[in-house]
Amino acid sequence: MVKTLTDSEMLEIWRRARADGPLRLDCTVDRTDGPDVDAILTDEMRAWYLSLLDSAPVSRLALCNNAELARINAADDGILMLTAPAGCRRIISVFFDGWNIPVSVEPRHALPSSLRNPFCRRPRAFALAPDRIAVIGASGKLKEMNCAMDISDKVYIFDDSALNDIPKSQL
Repeated sequence: MVKTLTDSEMLEIWRRARADGPLRLDCTVDRTDGPDVDAILTDEMRAWYLSLLDSAPVSRLALCNNAELARINAADDGILMLTAPAGCRRIISVFFDGWNIPVSVEPRHALPSSLRNPFCRRPRAFALAPDRIAVIGASGKLKEMNCAMDISDKVYIFDDSALNDIPKSQL
C-alpha cells in the first residue's frame, strides 16, 4: 500500500527502526551539549529515500504519471527525446497511443548500434539521464510516463514494503 508521510512522521518511523526512540519515560535528562541527533537521522533517512527512488525495485515505489508535463523533442531520425519535470529521479516506463503495453526504460548501455535502422525498430526506451530518455518506434500521443519522483524534501511517498529496507540500529 502506498504511504505518504511528512518529514516528522518519517523521522518517527526512522527513530523506531533505528532504536533511537525514548527508552524511558519516567525520568528526564537535560543536556546542553552533544550532537543534533534529529539532524543526523534526517540526513540518513533523506539519503535512504533518494537511494530508494534511484535504484529500488519498482514494486517499492509509488510512481507518478507525468505524461502531461513531459517535454518532447523529435529528432530528424524518428527518435523522440523525452524530458521529465523537475524532481524526477528516474523514468520507469512510457506508453504511447498505438502501443499494446507500456515499455520499460532500458539502461543507456543497452542502446543498440542498429538504432538508426528503420527495419530494426520496435518500441523501446533508453535512459540518457535520470530525467531524460530516448524513445524509438513512438507515434501518436504520449499517454503515460511513469516516474519515481522526489516532490519535496518534506514529503516521502513510497510503498510500505520499502519500510523493511530501513537499516536497523547496530545496538
